[in-house]
Amino acid sequence: MDELRHFEMRHRLAVLIHAALISSGLIAFLVSYLLSQTMGIPVGEQVTLRRAIYGSAFVVSIGVILLRRWALGAGRLGRIAEVRGIEGVIEHLLRATLLLGVASEAVVMLGLVLSMLTRVFEDMWRLGGIGMVLLLYTYPWRSVWHRGIERARRI
Repeated sequence: MDELRHFEMRHRLAVLIHAALISSGLIAFLVSYLLSQTMGIPVGEQVTLRRAIYGSAFVVSIGVILLRRWALGAGRLGRIAEVRGIEGVIEHLLRATLLLGVASEAVVMLGLVLSMLTRVFEDMWRLGGIGMVLLLYTYPWRSVWHRGIERARRI
């Protein structure tokens, strides 16, 4: 029973923090939209900056996808369960989910920074959209956490 209570508390914390990250992403969309309506530096002068930020966002996005697959893999969770038990698996799920959520939010913030510098909302639309999809991909779904714990118990 104590294990279930620990699971519920950690899962609720992860959901709360992830909801805050999603909310801040939506606020970033609004801020970018409102501030990009004014004239800014022509986009043609920002080619190098745009390439650097889009490249960074691409690397972070691929990293989030690969890290999620690795961190929530059955073998990894099984090794953690052997060493630290099921409570260790729950703590790992919490840390991995938070790390992935923050990295996904970083993509949204890259979009905000680029749109603030270039005053082009399309940059926020693209990068913010990718970041929001990543936030949904890394959301701490209860079924995913249950599956991870069950896999860890079997191994």
